[in-house]
Amino acid sequence: MASFVPRHSKKKDGLRRDEQALRRLIERGASRRKLLNAALRVRDDRIRVLRAKQNQNLERNATERADFLRDEEKIKALKLVTPEMILAEFLASKFSN
Repeated sequence: MASFVPRHSKKKDGLRRDEQALRRLIERGASRRKLLNAALRVRDDRIRVLRAKQNQNLERNATERADFLRDEEKIKALKLVTPEMILAEFLASKFSN
């Protein structure tokens, strides 16, 4: 039986799509609830991208083990990020341009 290795490029595409949707909602002045829901999707997509990357790079040597652990730390940090923090990140990038 063949092993399934997820293609994390699909996850990256989903992340890019949801980030663009959040930017559009900000530009259109959507309600706070819609903005926070979109920010939550962005956070979840970021976690999915890291999980897929971990699944693609199986631990074969010390370098890959270090990458795996680094990604795991990033995932833990992302789980602590609130939708308000992501929304603030996108709002700051909008006003800095």
